[in-house]
Amino acid sequence: MSKTTVDYHPFFAMVSEDAVPTFFVLDYGKDKFRYTDNPRSLLLRSISTADSYVRKGYAFKALTLLPEYARNKFPNVIEIVLDVNRRNVHVQKLYEKAEFKKQENTYVGRCGEQFIYRKIVG
Repeated sequence: MSKTTVDYHPFFAMVSEDAVPTFFVLDYGKDKFRYTDNPRSLLLRSISTADSYVRKGYAFKALTLLPEYARNKFPNVIEIVLDVNRRNVHVQKLYEKAEFKKQENTYVGRCGEQFIYRKIVG
């Protein structure tokens, strides 16, 4: 990660000792307040899947494991929030399949309009 902060927490979705198809960065800091006013939320800052694993279900599986991981690592967290660029329809469908709910409010980021998603985990 290019930015070092104690609020960032990596999450690796491993399939074997030498394969990490999907990687998340969770953020427990103040940036989450762009998406929610809930202090008991966690921001899913980024998600990345290695090219050779794209569209093979690894990101979805990792997203389904994420709530349990969040509850164990951050016991006071009750929701996960994130944003998706409005043009990234494929990723929007992935989050919706993983039961993240699109919120009515949006915001304009560096790359245009961003949809906000949330999932209750606690």
